[in-house]
Amino acid sequence: MSTLNFNGGNGATSAPSLLRGINWGPVSIFCTDSQASPVALAGWKAYAHVRQDSDAPLLLDLAPVIAVDDAAGLITLPEIPPAASRLLDAGSFVWDLILEDPDGKILPPVLGGTFIISSTVTDP
Repeated sequence: MSTLNFNGGNGATSAPSLLRGINWGPVSIFCTDSQASPVALAGWKAYAHVRQDSDAPLLLDLAPVIAVDDAAGLITLPEIPPAASRLLDAGSFVWDLILEDPDGKILPPVLGGTFIISSTVTDP
């Protein structure tokens, strides 16, 4: 399991990588305020996509999950199993994570950047 800590401002960068044919995730993202206190996300929604570029077709939906009663500021990107990751093309892509508040307001990306998909030398 990987962990990312997101603190405050919009547009923080992160460069996840995925190896084709290998388990990826789950990834835990903890949202905190400027005092490093958890930001409760109950009622919020999260979206995270991987694409060749911002106008390209969807390559991978990272399907972020926020618990209905979240008080810990936790967003989880679920595991991608080897059979699913093997189907992805290798390359350098872009991704971002967008949040929607309980009133339906969609915020600018809070995380994003390059998303690398590569192959292993050994093919288990």
